[in-house]
Amino acid sequence: MLEEEHIYIPVDQSEEVVAVPLSDLPDDPEEIVDVLKAEVVPFSLWVDFARAYLAQDKLPQYQKLLSFGTLKDVEDFYRERGKFESIQLLCELAATHVDAARAESSRSSKTERLAQAATLLTRARQLDYQEQLPSIGLGELALARDDLEGAKREFQQAAKHRSNGKENVAGILMLAKLYFMQGHYADALKMYKAALRKHPGCPPQVRLGIAFCHFHLGRPKLAEAAFNRTLTLDPFCSSAYLGLAVLSLNSGTKQGHAQGVQLLYDAYESDPSNPDLLALLSQHCLVHNCHEEARELAAAAVKLAQSDKQRARCVVLEGRACHALHGAREAFRCYTQARKLDAKLPLPLYGLAQLNLLQAESFKTSINLLETALQQVPGWQDALQVLGQLYSKMPDKAVKSLAKFKEAAARLPKSLEVWEMLAELLATTDPAGSLHAYKKALDIYRADHPAKNGAKQDMANGHGPSAVPVNPKLLNNAAVMYMRGGNVRLALELMEEAIQAAASGEAATNVTASNQVTMGYNHARLQESCGHRKEAETSYKGILAEFPGYIDCYLRLACLQARRGDLEAAHEWATKALAASSNNPDALAVQASLYLADKDKSQWDKAKEILEKQLLGKHENRHDAYAQLALGNLFLNSISHSAKAPGTEDRDSKQFTRALALFKRALDQNPGNLYAVNGIGAVLAEQGHLAAAHEIFAQVQEVSAASEGFFQMPEASVNLASAALAQLSFNPSIQLFQSCLRRHFHGQSSRVLLYLARAQYDANMLIEAKQTLQRAAHSSPWDSTLAFNLAVVMQEYAVRELKKERQPGDPNKFDELERAGTQLAQAWRFFVQQKSLLDQPGKHALPVDKKKLAAHLAFCSTTFKKAKDMIASAFKEQVSATEVREAAQVAIQRAAQAKKAEAWARQQKAEQARLELEAAGRQNAARLERLKQEWRENEAARQAAEQGDASKVDRKRKKDQQAAAEEAAFIEPDDDLDGQEYRPGDESDDGQEGAPDIEDEPEDPESAAARLAGTGLMSDSDEEEAPAGDVDRANHADPDEAPGEEVPAHRSRLKRFRDPGQQADPPAATPLDDNNMDDNMDSDGQEQDVSQAAKRQRAALLDDSDDE
Repeated sequence: MLEEEHIYIPVDQSEEVVAVPLSDLPDDPEEIVDVLKAEVVPFSLWVDFARAYLAQDKLPQYQKLLSFGTLKDVEDFYRERGKFESIQLLCELAATHVDAARAESSRSSKTERLAQAATLLTRARQLDYQEQLPSIGLGELALARDDLEGAKREFQQAAKHRSNGKENVAGILMLAKLYFMQGHYADALKMYKAALRKHPGCPPQVRLGIAFCHFHLGRPKLAEAAFNRTLTLDPFCSSAYLGLAVLSLNSGTKQGHAQGVQLLYDAYESDPSNPDLLALLSQHCLVHNCHEEARELAAAAVKLAQSDKQRARCVVLEGRACHALHGAREAFRCYTQARKLDAKLPLPLYGLAQLNLLQAESFKTSINLLETALQQVPGWQDALQVLGQLYSKMPDKAVKSLAKFKEAAARLPKSLEVWEMLAELLATTDPAGSLHAYKKALDIYRADHPAKNGAKQDMANGHGPSAVPVNPKLLNNAAVMYMRGGNVRLALELMEEAIQAAASGEAATNVTASNQVTMGYNHARLQESCGHRKEAETSYKGILAEFPGYIDCYLRLACLQARRGDLEAAHEWATKALAASSNNPDALAVQASLYLADKDKSQWDKAKEILEKQLLGKHENRHDAYAQLALGNLFLNSISHSAKAPGTEDRDSKQFTRALALFKRALDQNPGNLYAVNGIGAVLAEQGHLAAAHEIFAQVQEVSAASEGFFQMPEASVNLASAALAQLSFNPSIQLFQSCLRRHFHGQSSRVLLYLARAQYDANMLIEAKQTLQRAAHSSPWDSTLAFNLAVVMQEYAVRELKKERQPGDPNKFDELERAGTQLAQAWRFFVQQKSLLDQPGKHALPVDKKKLAAHLAFCSTTFKKAKDMIASAFKEQVSATEVREAAQVAIQRAAQAKKAEAWARQQKAEQARLELEAAGRQNAARLERLKQEWRENEAARQAAEQGDASKVDRKRKKDQQAAAEEAAFIEPDDDLDGQEYRPGDESDDGQEGAPDIEDEPEDPESAAARLAGTGLMSDSDEEEAPAGDVDRANHADPDEAPGEEVPAHRSRLKRFRDPGQQADPPAATPLDDNNMDDNMDSDGQEQDVSQAAKRQRAALLDDSDDE
């Protein structure tokens, strides 16, 4: 039994006990073992004495006592009474072997130790397969062997078993530890929570595990709460202080940083032997440049480390401190030791790579170390940054390793540093990709930092300047890539922003003087590209005034003067550049290019000497690509293109061979050199291999088009069009020349316009060729070659027009011949001008000699004389043809006028007929209306007569007489009721034939009824009821009238007859309206004389007057 500072041993067969003070334990545990055996004590006392030795750090005595307790005879003696204690001793002894194996550096010793531990744990499991301790021990053994799956199986088994028959959460905690080691923090948190639920009173370390799980899962608030709860349960838990300190330091605020430092001090005071705490303090000192203190803390942490991995991290910190103190050897020792302790730790590899670079060793070793570190930690920004700088010096290695940086950019899409490094790596091999990476970096930068306008607004509001640092390097490099891509406007804006950022704010302290002058030069270069040449020239001169040794400014000034055509001034600036740096290859190349640009080919020898001797002739410049290409072009252009004199073939063949060799050499050095490929195509084209040359030029153009504007090669497009022209493909050649002008020269290159005119000339498009040459001459009026070719085209056009075969009577003959004469005269004037220039030797270089020019002049003069006669003859033909045409036109006009007059007469006649017809219609309508009115009055009179009102009848009679008189006075043609022509008043003897006699010729009642229906006086119902030839069966007799009584004329005129056998209908009193004109007559009216009724009816019709 164990009580505080004593262990009490019961005396066998007695009630007495022997007290053994813990402070006075014998150094030899055999004494204790003898006592334990003699007194036959409970087996638990063996465990108590063993742990007492362990508590006093007496590890050998502890192991020896455990060894005695695990002897076979002891185990057999206590098999039944102390089975659990036997398992405890076996497992604890096995744990000592596992710990010793982890500390062993020898592989064989480590294996032996682990084998011994496995034997002990197997014995313990055989004692009780349901016991928890053996499973936990076997899990630890699997961890020591790096068998994570085996450890997981054992810990899961331990979580299901019990310890000495009691439930124990140790298995769950070991499983949580395993998950935490594997980085499965969510699963670890789940296990820790399960242990806490099963045993709420578990040690504070469980809550500490929960806190660290929340920390790694990115839950700082929950982690902070768990750390505070741990400190509540254990105020001296240094690990909890450490976790809170890390949370505070990561807050990013000054208050959080101060609080974090204070927590580190509190943790150190509570437990100065915590290796993790010492390691964090060491790292904190490194950040604040306290390297000596960092080294001491790291060394102390190394001594207190409890595992190889923990010890490796502490050794790395010690090495970093030594590295910062310029102790390269000690740092190398620390990095090497850490690498041996933990081969998977990337920090030692990074440190070793840096040391190799400091010792000026091969880049390959450092690259290999950094690549190994990136394999362990993909996307590690520090390693990528160093590796990117090394790759930039080894292009062949960079191409193969770009995948690492692209993968890192995919893993860290918001990392500004990764995208910037990727952009720098791609700048030489993939400029389009580099520009994309710079765009991405700029987007990230502008998203994470306030814009310039925001900073200005803050200053205006009194908040002071923005404290966010600006990165001028990023802006400068992005501007350079934009310029290479052709977007000079945006490049200029970015460069101006970079200069402004470098001149103010915190970034100004990080920009050196050399960086500032570089940005100034880039700004001037962009001004030049934007067309602001005067401003660029001023900037170049300003830089030279402050930095006279800046060679690039001299060279750009030389190029500006050469572009203006002032080669003498350009040579002066190039000479100044060589005076500042005599062997500068760029200055020598510019001077050679100026000699090559001179039209005087005698200057080419000077260019050849510079290129061959001063550039390629020196060892350090023997691989200069520009010199190789320039010398190759010189050999190619020196070949004569005129009629070859005897013996020039061999010389030209040698020139071709030398040019081709130089181009191939440049291509071998850089397979992506498109200029070298273009040069090879030019050589093949000059040698007559047009198909091969055409293929090469097409490939160069495809690559140039696919580069998104970074490789602008108008020469390749011109050469491709020229090759098509040489193959007699005129239309494709013309299209290619036009496309080249539009894409690369804005339609203003006189040289390409001359090539286009030649293609149009060969395609018999003389008018287009003339217009093209006029455009070229307008842009370069001093170029005599353009004027001569324009004269040749005019001459050829005139000759072809004069020789053109025309049909007799061609109306365009005179105009075409006159135009040809004008063109011929203009060509003659151009030739005269060329002759006057040719008489001034040394000042103007012309494409022809005097003899050829004289031949052109003589030909134009002779042809113009013939053209005058042809023009005069064509004029006469045109005059006679004009007279004939005019006469024909007069006849045509007269015929047209006659036809027009005839058509007008027909139109007038038709219009008159229409008017007459409309007048007749109006008259008939008026008459019909009068008749209707009369019928109404007659009906009213009839009704008055029936009622005995004589006054109305008299008024009606008088009115009828008056109307008859008026009708007789106003006679107009009208249609008769039977369809014959009838005129009112014809009943008088006027001597006209054919006038019907109403009194003498009785009319059939059916005819009268038909005429009445024809005038529209019958209603629709009457027409439907009375068929043709029948009597009206719809009228009824008046019962008031006697048979045989005479009926008034105004009633009898509308009378109809019924069938005599038909019975009379009942009398009807329905009044008549306009649509129903039937009379209410007696049935006796059938006896009336039909002829007399017809006469009365017609008389009534003729006596109607217009009451309206």
